[in-house]
Amino acid sequence: MVHRTRRADYLSRPIAFLAYAARSGSTRLASELGSASPDVLVVPETRLIELVVTNPEVPNVAQRLAAIDRDWQLGNYPALDVEALKQAFVDLGDVCSREDLLWALGSAFHPKSIQATSTHRHYTMVFKWGNASFFWPEIALHFDDATLLCVQRHPCATVNSLLSTERAYFPGEDMGRGDAWHCASLWNSHAASLESVPSHKRCTVSFESLLAGTAVPEVLDFLSVDAADGDGPTSFRIADGEEELHRLVSGPPVDARSGAWRTELSPRRQAVVSARTKRLATGLGYELPQPASRPLLLAAGVEHLAKTVRHYAVRVRQFWNQPTTVLVHLRVRVKELLRSLVGKSGLELK
Repeated sequence: MVHRTRRADYLSRPIAFLAYAARSGSTRLASELGSASPDVLVVPETRLIELVVTNPEVPNVAQRLAAIDRDWQLGNYPALDVEALKQAFVDLGDVCSREDLLWALGSAFHPKSIQATSTHRHYTMVFKWGNASFFWPEIALHFDDATLLCVQRHPCATVNSLLSTERAYFPGEDMGRGDAWHCASLWNSHAASLESVPSHKRCTVSFESLLAGTAVPEVLDFLSVDAADGDGPTSFRIADGEEELHRLVSGPPVDARSGAWRTELSPRRQAVVSARTKRLATGLGYELPQPASRPLLLAAGVEHLAKTVRHYAVRVRQFWNQPTTVLVHLRVRVKELLRSLVGKSGLELK
């Protein structure tokens, strides 16, 4: 059973969103943050978060239930009672706030903590959502006191990890599509999206500070949350099927991985990453290899285009009999493209 699903039923702190570029250390940060204080509840990423935040109107009961049925990843959290979550969404009715919906979702992931909540407990819920920074205008519009947490990593290290890590749920595919240009673009677009978030609303920590043990205290201070006396069990859970993807999270930090890209990432790929991320990366204090020359960058761009076409051709074949999945995927990509174009023009996307 999901208890007290309205945020007003808690003496709660503002919610926070954890944004990230893939393979930047966000899962380790979420796990360590969840064990650093009993007052922090970290909620895994689900498609429901984006629905609640970005839907033009507060999603009605039918939309919420349909979204739960579409989100197959919810079934990868054994501790999550999906039927109880559905009932909580129904109980809220069509007229409720977006915060009520997020708190119902968070409560479903942490029923024991919520059930045991005393009238004096102040919880901070942190929702892991990689694209949160891209949707900061919507977050700021609907959640006056929300904040954004994010973790940054050297772009070459991020790209190297993407290219050497197999995708969860897609055996035989690496997360980076074998395309350094694509991976660098992912890092760059995420770093650019953070520029729209006011500094007083954002806490950015580095992967290196996470390995050094200074990132979590910095985040707790930003959230105005006291640390626990000693490490407790984490409130964050990794989905079944993603254990191998995050196999290093359960152990102590491996410092060697921080600079492994210097020997594992080819000089050609390093040069492409430097060319694609130079402005933002140097602004964050990262030292980059020599950028690619114009001919090399042109060749990499052509290779990127070919790999992109091949990637989407494979995806269309995979999901051809699931038109809803295709349309949702296309909608997200079109919106990201429009937001990028509008941002470059200096206009605002309504």
